[in-house]
Amino acid sequence: MTRSFIWLDVFTDHPYSGNPLAVFPDAAGLSDAQMAQIARELNLSETTFVFPSDDPAATHRVRILTPTRELPFAGHPTVGTAVALALAASERSAQGAGGISDEFDFVFALRAGLTPVSVRRLADGSMEAALVAPQPPRLSASPIDTAALAEAIGLTAGDLDASVPVHLSDSGGTVFLMTVVNSMDALRRCHLERPLPDVVGVYIACRTDGGWRSRMFAPEAGVVEDPATGSATCSFAGTLHGFVDGYATDGTHEVVLRQGVEMGRPSALFLSFDVLEGAISEVRLRGGAVVVLRGELEVPPG
Repeated sequence: MTRSFIWLDVFTDHPYSGNPLAVFPDAAGLSDAQMAQIARELNLSETTFVFPSDDPAATHRVRILTPTRELPFAGHPTVGTAVALALAASERSAQGAGGISDEFDFVFALRAGLTPVSVRRLADGSMEAALVAPQPPRLSASPIDTAALAEAIGLTAGDLDASVPVHLSDSGGTVFLMTVVNSMDALRRCHLERPLPDVVGVYIACRTDGGWRSRMFAPEAGVVEDPATGSATCSFAGTLHGFVDGYATDGTHEVVLRQGVEMGRPSALFLSFDVLEGAISEVRLRGGAVVVLRGELEVPPG
């Protein structure tokens, strides 16, 4: 037995950049063990499996798997899955009498909760998706101190921005250790070769003239380094609001983050968040996705 899948590069507008994702648009009947084995075989940072929704408020039920675990929410799988489904719907409408649609709206039932995603076709014909994070970021204390984190990522404490304390942030069930470095040289020197206790991923950001650059390491989840991490970017809204001047005022804040540059897979993530009465009320993330491969995979025994 085989199942069809779509391979996309996400948070980019051209192939062979961004973050790769495999989407199985019809996963009905696959067991947990089969999905886990497929995710390990493809060995991407995430693979998604789409099921019919059993919730009337959702259009689809989507499960997100890394090579080692299932995630309640992740950004690039959500964006990429929405684009894959929009492309399929567009192809169906083109074959019928309805013509080609340019806008699509989905609500994914993720383990983190209902997640709205809208897709639109841009003037050049490419697709872009925008999601609303399942929850505003929740910040908490770091399980390790600044010196220990700096050593773990190959830096010194002086490389970290002292105005931003090391902390945890979560915008939908995946908790990231967040830190800001004070130079692009420090960001380029970062590495994380072993998991940290009680930490899935380490997200490291640096301010640039045109926005922010970032890197994310998650060896505990089987991802040495991720080219584009949407859930961490959503969580970074909490870091900006809590510790960086200019992001705490009421209103809408927009930030462009570039990730994956050091890996040779540059990605562009467009973050926006609303602050109301001093608190973040909503976080949104958008980015493009392009198809690079369509294929069929032999389903492992159940």
